[in-house]
Amino acid sequence: MQYNPETGRRLKHESGAIDWVHNKLKKSGTLPEYFNLQQCFFGEHLLKLYSDKPVAIVESEKSTLIANAVFPDLIWLAAGNLNGLSLEKCKVLKGGIHKSLTTHPNTKYANLSEEEAIRNSIQRGITNSEGMGFGLWATAELIKKNNGRLIIHSGNYQLDTKSDELVKESPYWEGTYTFITINTLNKIDYSNVFNDVETRIDLLNEKKEEISNDNLDDLW
Repeated sequence: MQYNPETGRRLKHESGAIDWVHNKLKKSGTLPEYFNLQQCFFGEHLLKLYSDKPVAIVESEKSTLIANAVFPDLIWLAAGNLNGLSLEKCKVLKGGIHKSLTTHPNTKYANLSEEEAIRNSIQRGITNSEGMGFGLWATAELIKKNNGRLIIHSGNYQLDTKSDELVKESPYWEGTYTFITINTLNKIDYSNVFNDVETRIDLLNEKKEEISNDNLDDLW
């Protein structure tokens, strides 16, 4: 991939500006002509390293690096291009919010319906008993204060924070994905999410309990 040395921007419309290693290997005879490249998500290796984190998917690889610095509680994957998000790629994202909340042996939410599970997934204190939950709540709060938009699609339902947290039926999706719109011109102080003394004290006490008692059932 070639870049303009003066502007740092990609050269998109010039001959030879973009090429692939497998194309060169095919031309040299190193790879057979019938070779068909199968791509995965950029950052897919992180799924096994941080299996307790929610996953967010964006188009650009560069966006994952920036987003991870702002929202480190999520695993950020990139589809690579506008048409890079496919069902085949998403097979690696198994489970979903409903399964995560209701099937753990220590769960408090075994009787939640799929609709109730996704509706509650961005509420404070909701956890899958393994620590997952804080990231979705904090992300949702930041996006609301930023006047952005968060869409969560899991299983047969989709939640949209732009429509007063509307939950509606949607075509089935194996696993969970989030769509995030952020207004980069709207400055948000992360501390504003915890905008009162009582909330901060509660968070501190919960963190102390997590460290001292290892009480994963109350982790979020």
